[in-house]
Amino acid sequence: MCPSPAALQLASLFSSLEPWIFWLLLAILLLVVEALTVMLISLWFAVGALGAMVAAMLGASTAVQVLVFVLLSALTFAIGWHFRDRIFIGPRRRTPTNADRIIGQTAEVIVALDPIEGTGLIRVRGQTWSAETTDATPLPEGSQVRVTAIRGVKAIVEAAPASAAQTVEHGGHA
Repeated sequence: MCPSPAALQLASLFSSLEPWIFWLLLAILLLVVEALTVMLISLWFAVGALGAMVAAMLGASTAVQVLVFVLLSALTFAIGWHFRDRIFIGPRRRTPTNADRIIGQTAEVIVALDPIEGTGLIRVRGQTWSAETTDATPLPEGSQVRVTAIRGVKAIVEAAPASAAQTVEHGGHA
């Protein structure tokens, strides 16, 4: 299979370039791709290309230039990927919701919590929530529980201490 004339011309152009110019053009191309995609992937390879360009300017062999490109790209990719949230997006923050206010509240089991059947409902602050216990223990209807967390659309609960249960029974808030 013979290469096309266009491929031969392109190969001729690149073979006539100084190695450092090749690496510079590659870095520019990768930065343009990064600017167009904003994927934080091409950026790390552009850094590797700039490192290879410096190696070429210092007279390193082609094998060393390629090695610098690969190692520097991999290193900056690994570091950048590890710190991407803090560097580019900021720390991950949990978005509070109104549902968070039921955490710590005492609730009443209105449909028995059964970890085997996967059933259970509680009423807390006038709302009905599907629920499961923290330790997968069943709790009968009418039990008092304390909401410890929310996982998806389920309230995670534990049996309430006797004093909290009495408070709820008497109309107070826990």
